Amino acid sequence: MKKKEKYSSTKNPRSADTVVQLCESRKPKPEWENLSFGTVFTDHMLLIEWSSEGGWGKPRIQPFGNLSLHPACSALHYAVQLFEGMKAYRGQDGRIRLFRPMLNMQRMLKSAHRACLPSFDGAELLDCIRKLVNVDQDWVPHSDSASLYIRPTFLGTESSLGVKKASRALLFVILSPVGSYFSTGNKSVSLWADSKYIRAWKGGTGDCKMGGNYGASIYAQYEAQDFGCQQVLWLYGDDHQITEVGTMNLFLYWINEDGEEELATPPLDGIILPGITRQSILELTSKWRRVKELFGSGTACVVSRVCGVLYQGQKLQMPTAEQDNSLVSRLLKELTDIQVRKRHTHTHTHTHMHHPSFSYFLCYVPLLFSSLLFSFHFPSFLPSFLSSSISSFPLLISTFLILTLSLYFFSSSLQCVCVSVCVCVCVSVCDACLGFIGSQILSFPLRCRSSCFLSLLLQSYSSFSSVDWMWFRRSS
Repeated sequence: MKKKEKYSSTKNPRSADTVVQLCESRKPKPEWENLSFGTVFTDHMLLIEWSSEGGWGKPRIQPFGNLSLHPACSALHYAVQLFEGMKAYRGQDGRIRLFRPMLNMQRMLKSAHRACLPSFDGAELLDCIRKLVNVDQDWVPHSDSASLYIRPTFLGTESSLGVKKASRALLFVILSPVGSYFSTGNKSVSLWADSKYIRAWKGGTGDCKMGGNYGASIYAQYEAQDFGCQQVLWLYGDDHQITEVGTMNLFLYWINEDGEEELATPPLDGIILPGITRQSILELTSKWRRVKELFGSGTACVVSRVCGVLYQGQKLQMPTAEQDNSLVSRLLKELTDIQVRKRHTHTHTHTHMHHPSFSYFLCYVPLLFSSLLFSFHFPSFLPSFLSSSISSFPLLISTFLILTLSLYFFSSSLQCVCVSVCVCVCVSVCDACLGFIGSQILSFPLRCRSSCFLSLLLQSYSSFSSVDWMWFRRSS
């Protein structure tokens, strides 16, 4: 038998080649407390084109807009398409983090292989996504109950009606600030289980995140709503095996036949999507050893209680679903704390580092010089015994150094302004005080005073830097 040929591109997309085109005007931001899922989008998007002749093109970050596709595009006719879902969170320290993003890249590569779409370097794509998030970082909600949803999508754009491997493809990423996935918020959901509809089967694409899997489930989803349920619990086989919910992996927390507490979830046997949140829950609860509830997990919904299942006309109630001390409550709090960095004992978050671009730095040059000018004139407003003359050059260097470094460690404009003003005032007051002490008490020459202060600043920054860099450690 002829060996199956690997389908790979001639090169990988390179984050270093990313071309950035910023939009001329920014859209107004929504209210973070009233966000619905996936209806509002940020100002920019990421696009990377691929062709069998030239391989991957340069990544482009450009203003958000419509795509231009050929009417015979294979994604439109034969669902040669896949996507991923991940989130960026703003922590209590103001930094933006992604939750286990390399697992999403690995799953996307698996789906691409199944769809006969070209391979790519997951780390390079993740760097491109980080750049996009950096451009639209103001869209990351300042809220523990909201986040920035990241939707990478991969399309076959072959302009032919033949059913074959795509010779052209498009990978793009869009961003959307989101709140709760369900209209009920964090309340329990009910499931409708009926064996007449099947989501996936062995040997199919149920374990890949392809658009066709979801489009084909819409009919059953609306039938579930007719019965007063929010989601479909998909069954498989003549014995009605539980598989997964439309947007979630399913967990059963119960007492088994031997009287032992057990956390059960359907196995990954090719018909279930290997969820990132599912894997995280299994890792967390391996230490807890508690059971007795039914709930689902997923990137969009995080963790959602299940209050009941409608099966063969009978409603099965979950009496412990709403308890505050339930496993669901603990899991939701634990995952949320990790995602917004309230807890530092887990390495599941991937720190999104902010490296200001040169144009970003130039925006603060007027602030820097006005602050420096203020620092030189501030001593004149002090009492005469503190208003000794200052050595301008060392003070200029020290103040400029601190303000410049503040741009690196603080991402928001308000933080930079506050740091700038505080540093200028402190530099001026401390410099004048050191001058008074040096000249009146310790008899130091005035010309040495500011130089000594510069040394103190540099030593202080060295200590601060060694601590702050711990926040920048990356982990997948």
